[in-house]
Parts: sequence; structure tokens; C-alpha cells
Amino acid sequence: MYFVNKIKVNKGNIYGKNNFKSMHIGIVKSIRDADGYGRIDVEILGTPSIGGDKGKGEYVPAMPLLPKHLSVIPKVGESVLIFIFNKETHSTRFYIGPIISGLNNLEYDEGEISAQRIFPWSQGQKDRPVTSVKTNDNVIPALTGIFPEPEDISIQGRYNTDITQKHNEVVIRAGKFKSTSPDKNNPYPFSFNFTSQGFIQIKNNFNFSTDKNKQALGTVTNVVSNKINLLTYGGSPNITLNQESLLNDDQIKNLMGASSDSQQNKQLQAHALPFGDVLLEYLNIIKDAITNHVHRSHGQKGEDLSSDGDKGVMRTLESKLKEIESRMLSKNIRIN
Repeated sequence: MYFVNKIKVNKGNIYGKNNFKSMHIGIVKSIRDADGYGRIDVEILGTPSIGGDKGKGEYVPAMPLLPKHLSVIPKVGESVLIFIFNKETHSTRFYIGPIISGLNNLEYDEGEISAQRIFPWSQGQKDRPVTSVKTNDNVIPALTGIFPEPEDISIQGRYNTDITQKHNEVVIRAGKFKSTSPDKNNPYPFSFNFTSQGFIQIKNNFNFSTDKNKQALGTVTNVVSNKINLLTYGGSPNITLNQESLLNDDQIKNLMGASSDSQQNKQLQAHALPFGDVLLEYLNIIKDAITNHVHRSHGQKGEDLSSDGDKGVMRTLESKLKEIESRMLSKNIRIN
């Protein structure tokens, strides 16, 4: 790459005067682009005399270095690296960023303050590192499992989501941490979420064998959440997507049966999924009742057979079925 061995980064040549630099640090001023090319307005730090934009009031649009297949747009106020072709004022500019100093600042990192902490010339107190024990000895136990390990390939969302590829494993998560009060052991207002994070975990080469001396390898997929809706187009009820959020909060509540009890909302509810083993238990009891009862006369309620094969199913049939019905349907998984 052209920039290798061309630049020695230090406070002097980032903000000081020299003949020409191909790389600059800039602050994002706008992300609006009337042409839809993904360009942003960035103010290069420093005055025009040293190649900066301070005081100019207008900016040369910077194009993203990342391909449009991957969308990472910095926020206004964050900092980016700017690459330029030559020292002309209106030379074509490219950017990559935002510059994020630490994993605790993924949602937003102030370009002229906190994001600068990553550079050697940074002044002031630095945040306690949010890293793995494999890269830093000063780890915070409450944050273990929130961010990727060094060997992982991961895409981190701005807030509380990620997609991580581990060794023979892929994990898609939302809600990986929960809000907590900072304390002496964890200075950050969040910690690992043990109770409500939703994730899809796909493992390869999982050994299904219960014999430690044998292998039965395959894949296993775990879908974990507080509530799960398994939905299809054209099902009952049918689902209608919206362009902003696919399924909005009201639609999801209706599907889960969490809205009001009006007849209209009941028609929008997805169906509780039955537990297969409990359903089979229910059917076996009914089968036994059908094959092991007699009627003393026409129109009379069925009774147990009085032969030696009497199983006594009819005496407790109603109470058994009622008890099984109370635990047959899932309270958390629905289908349409």
C-alpha cells in the first residue's frame, strides 16, 4: 500500500506544518449526500496553512474506502482517517472510520476527545481497557463474554449486538450486556447479560455421542430468547411487513398474545407451540380410555372395564387430561 513507510505518525506531523501528508485525521461534520454516493463532509484538523480545514467553512466530500457491501457510516462529531491524492485544496478524498478508541465506545466516540486516546500523544486519564485476558492482564470479569476474543472474526454493532465467527461456530446476538451500576470492580454501566440476551448459535463438528470413546459428529443450532415467533408468509395469522422495522412492536405483541383480549387482536395471535412429548402422553391416555372402557347402558358415561385387564383410566381421566393440558402448550414459542 502507498502509505506504508511514507508516514511516521506523531503529534508533530499530524497537526504541525510540513510539506504534504497523504493521511489526515478529520472530524465528521455531515453525513448527508444529495447524490446518495455515501460521501461525508469532514473537517481535517489544523489550519489551511498546514493542510487542514479549520476556519474554511466548506469541506470537500470524502468517499468511503469500504465497499458499499459493508455499511459503516460514522456519526457527526466522530473522527475518521482521511486519505488524499495530492496537496491540492480540492483533491479527491477518501475516508475510513469512525476511529473508535475502545470497545466501550462503539455507540459513539467523541472525535476530538475520547477517540484521541488511541494515539501516542493523548493526554488525560484513559479508560480501563475492555479486552480479553489473551491481550491484556487488566481485565474486568463482569465484561467477559461481551466482546470477541482475538482469534474471533466479529462484526460489532453500534449498541449491544454482534455477529461473531469462532472456531467451527457462528453466533448472532442481541442484548449481550445489560445495564448495571458502575462499581470499583467494573467502572462501566453494563455487564454480561445472563438472563435475557437473544442469540442464534450454530456449532459444527459437535459430538452427539454419549460414549467418550466414540464420535458422532454433526451440526447443532440453538435459538435462545425470552420469546420466539416462528413465522411464515401466508400463515395463520398472515404477517404484513413494514419498511421501517419489518415487524413493529404492536405487531409482535399481537403475535405473542400480549395485547388486549379483543376478538380482533385474538385473530392476530400466533399459535402456542405444543410440546411433542406432552402431546403424546395426552394421546396415549385417550387411547387407553377408548380401548379400556365400557358403557353399562346406552347414553351412560363410560366406566373402566371390570376384567382383570382393568387399568382404571376412566376414574381419573378428566383430572389427568386437565393437568396435562395445563403444561402442553409453550408459553414462549409461537407459530403461524
